[in-house]
Amino acid sequence: MAVLAPLLAVLYAAPGLLRWVSQPYYLISALLSASFLLVRKVPPACSVLPTQREDGNPCDFDW
Repeated sequence: MAVLAPLLAVLYAAPGLLRWVSQPYYLISALLSASFLLVRKVPPACSVLPTQREDGNPCDFDW
């Protein structure tokens, strides 16, 4: 029952959650986040980006 109750609660709230997440703000935010990861990690695109890393690898995150 400890597993079933939260699962039923999520299923009950799913239509409202989907309506909330499908607003343009959240869709554009998800698109920008995905494009940042793609540009920063795909070698043809990231090889021309500036980097401040000590090893000089522009295809890795700077943090």
